[in-house]
Formats: sequence, C-alpha cells, structure tokens
Amino acid sequence: QAVVTQRCASCHSANPTQPGFASAPGGIILDTPEQTKQQAQRVFQRAVQNKDMPLANMTQMTDAERALIGTWFESGAN
Repeated sequence: QAVVTQRCASCHSANPTQPGFASAPGGIILDTPEQTKQQAQRVFQRAVQNKDMPLANMTQMTDAERALIGTWFESGAN
C-alpha cells in the first residue's frame, strides 16, 4: 500500500492532490488497502505489465516498486 499511496493515490484518490486532476481517472480510487485490493488486477496490468501508469511516470515509480506490486499481486494481493 505504501507504493500505491506514494505513486498512485495523488491522482487515484477521492481527493486528488496532483495538479490537473479534479477527480480520480476512470473513477479508480486507491486510498485504502481494501480499494487497492478491489483494483488489484487493474493495478498489476497498468503498473507492472503495461508500465503505462503512473501516467508518463509523473510520480517516478521505479522498476523495483513495479516488481514489488507484481509480487504482491502474484501472491494473492493480500
């Protein structure tokens, strides 16, 4: 959750803090571990497989952080 909070939630939040985002893109909110678990497949696909999130890597997610998300997802997203 720490990686998601740091790298994703500035846009994907009920109250985005990233300039230019009035609401969470696609309605995907990742403020809590439960919300993140509900979106686990999508987070994995976009951040790990496609590497197209964060958008233009604006929050500078590292390859190590992407690998951590991958491990989390592949171990059951718990």
